[in-house]
Amino acid sequence: MSEGSYFVDHKRGEIMELRAHLQNRKLDKDPKAKRDVIKKVIAYMTLGIDVSSLFSQMIMATNTHDLVQKKMVYLYLCTYAASKPDLTLLAVNTLQRDCRDDDPMIRGLALRSLCSLRVANLVEYVMTPIRNGLTDNSAYVRKTAVMGVAKLYSVAPAILKDSDLVDILYNVIKDKDTLVVVNAIHALNEVLADEGGMAVNTKIIHHLLNRLHTFNEWGQMSILELVSRYKPSGPKAKDEIYDIMNLLEDRLRHSNSALVLATAKVFLKLTAKIQHVNREVYKRIKTPLLTLISNPNHAIAYPVVSHVQLLIRKEPSIFADSYKHFFCRYNDPICVKEIKVKCLANLANDNNAQDILSELSEYITDVDVEIARLSIRSIGKIAVECESAMEQAIYHLLTFLDMNQDYIIAETSVCIKMMLRKYPNQYHDVLEKLKNIMRNVEENRGKCAILWILGEYGDKFIEAPYILEQYIDAYDDEESSEVKLEMLSATMKLFFKKAPETQKMLGRLLSSAVNDTTKVDVRDRGVFYYKLLKYDAEKAEKIVNCPKISVNSFINQAENDLTDKIFNEFNTLSVIYKKPSELFITEEPLEGATDSEEEDEEDTDDEEKEDVSKDEVDDVSDDNKDEPTDTQQKPPPPQQGGVDDLLGFGGGGGAAPQEPAAPQMKLKVNPTCTSRVFQKHWKAEKEKVEKMSKQLKSEGDASSFEAMANGANFKTMASAPKGRKMKFYFYAQEVDTDAFHFIEVNINLDSLAVSIQIKGQSDLYHDILQFFVYSMNAILT
Repeated sequence: MSEGSYFVDHKRGEIMELRAHLQNRKLDKDPKAKRDVIKKVIAYMTLGIDVSSLFSQMIMATNTHDLVQKKMVYLYLCTYAASKPDLTLLAVNTLQRDCRDDDPMIRGLALRSLCSLRVANLVEYVMTPIRNGLTDNSAYVRKTAVMGVAKLYSVAPAILKDSDLVDILYNVIKDKDTLVVVNAIHALNEVLADEGGMAVNTKIIHHLLNRLHTFNEWGQMSILELVSRYKPSGPKAKDEIYDIMNLLEDRLRHSNSALVLATAKVFLKLTAKIQHVNREVYKRIKTPLLTLISNPNHAIAYPVVSHVQLLIRKEPSIFADSYKHFFCRYNDPICVKEIKVKCLANLANDNNAQDILSELSEYITDVDVEIARLSIRSIGKIAVECESAMEQAIYHLLTFLDMNQDYIIAETSVCIKMMLRKYPNQYHDVLEKLKNIMRNVEENRGKCAILWILGEYGDKFIEAPYILEQYIDAYDDEESSEVKLEMLSATMKLFFKKAPETQKMLGRLLSSAVNDTTKVDVRDRGVFYYKLLKYDAEKAEKIVNCPKISVNSFINQAENDLTDKIFNEFNTLSVIYKKPSELFITEEPLEGATDSEEEDEEDTDDEEKEDVSKDEVDDVSDDNKDEPTDTQQKPPPPQQGGVDDLLGFGGGGGAAPQEPAAPQMKLKVNPTCTSRVFQKHWKAEKEKVEKMSKQLKSEGDASSFEAMANGANFKTMASAPKGRKMKFYFYAQEVDTDAFHFIEVNINLDSLAVSIQIKGQSDLYHDILQFFVYSMNAILT
């Protein structure tokens, strides 16, 4: 029978035939035939067919001297031991006997199988073989015994902690076989994970470092990870640090990129508090890392360039003279190009900015749109952060406006806006070129930038009111709240600069905004501007047209904090994912992670019950109007000035159109909640739970969902885009009671379906859900 024929999907009725063969005594005299039968049992098991009914017969087959047959039978036992714990006890004697066999291969196989049974009531039978295995003459058996300790920990952690096996593992670190030592390190890190991993001290570190060259590459990495956690102390701490670095110096020249990064991590950690030495470490590790970036294997180059990007953020001046290493090559994958472009923007200074700008301008025509966008943003960043390169950056950006590509025009407009915020007086050449394309911007970010420029500099060129009027005339066709809000702000600013040309269009815009029931935030802004103008036009001008202040830096402090967190996890996946491990490693997955489509089907009956009508919202707001708050003050009487007529509303002294009031909820602006607390309460809460189904108004609104929720004091715990499906977890905290409320949102971009589920710690969970939905009313229906 050929090897492949074992895996043909036969009928399950043949299991009875297999049982008969296994019970056939004559088959014991023909080892090859017996092996073929057991092969077929394993093949069925591999196909997913339940062959657990043969458990008793397979136990009998353990009594053999055929090593291949033993391996297959032990594999079967390990697979079905958990479902047959009582019958598994029958195989323990055979396994224990094999643990004492003269052949080390059989001893190791039996010990591995015994530890892999993972049956709680058999732990007492495993302890003695493991102890014997840890002192066995064979390195293979000792290594198997060490891993058996880790397996035992997963079955009975309390029993293991109470035993002396952990102390024995520390002694195993002195073993003469390197594989045994490495496995002992991994086992200790697993067993002592809740204590921060294996404890390290001077004696252990020096012993391992002295034997470092006898380990294979991956063994050396395990040791270097231990060394990175070691902090020398005492009067000779600096000397010890220098000794360790001198000992590891040659590891930086190794061909294995993982080993180079592990060594770099050790150097950076050891010298973190010695500033002048730390800077020299950056210079020392620069050359090996730049060499690895040029590796033709992109799977190696990408992790390395990701780590270099992190180092550049910390010490850009060290890598500034090597900026040419980050020029994109024709065969670089998109992920590598993206990081290189970002690195170029961070490396720019007075000496190299001209070359970097010229290189980045070449990437505008890249076949990948995202690389082109990123290149434009990088040029804008260089212009803002490097004043000497500002004029050349403006030249490049203005040349991009001649390209008839929507995304290029939009990104360039955003960059020009950033530059004008930094250099408010550099508008002469920019406006002359920019006004020719202001009517042709299609993307929302570009529109917002153009509208901001019209509002700030509309008095500098005569076409501004007429360009702005084109946007206002298309108000009803505009779907983006951001664009509408920017339109309101720009028109208000321009009104005080060019009142005759802007008067009527401002009146039309405010009328449209105040009556816009689909965008709550836009309506609120419109009402605010209307009442502000009606109250006092002169004060309104001071508020809206405040003096321009140069923005010296666009650096987000949160980004710097995130970089520091990731830097502490150097040489881990955190650097690749660009986020700390706490955001992507959890002890167990969050409950309720079902697709939004399935939830939509389950919640169809509840949808009508959970939707809040307009009258109910009004009732809630009316109740809250009577409640005094510390911040409520009686506004002064409006001044008479004919503002209504000026805006083109008609009449005088008429009140602004009344908008529905939002439900009032007192939530903390900066609540604090860890992922562990979130998971604990999310799993535990079964009563204060409610679900609701909604629809997105448009696919583009999904991009602003998280920001709008955060703006309503619902903070993000986690978010995960899954192709055309998005998932968010939010939390909020009441001001009065400190009670938490947790919200899960699933968005299906294909059907625009939005499924919302809340779990609360107080009886206000229903009101919190209504407030959440009302806060998102601008993009939900």
